[in-house]
Amino acid sequence: MIQAAKKRNETLKRQFVRVQALAFPGGHAQERAIGFVSFLNQYGPALVERLEDELPLDIGQHWIVTV
Repeated sequence: MIQAAKKRNETLKRQFVRVQALAFPGGHAQERAIGFVSFLNQYGPALVERLEDELPLDIGQHWIVTV
């Protein structure tokens, strides 16, 4: 029973560290570490058009975008 709890705890630790690394690459917030150019390179020029179509141009707002 204790062995199973230890294994479960280690699994949770690994999962947390992985999620933390994805959310904060290099210890910085994602938007500070991963620039727009990397997304443009991955998804191509159509990404700009899609963002223009889908996002309102309200200044001072943050948006979560799924690509």
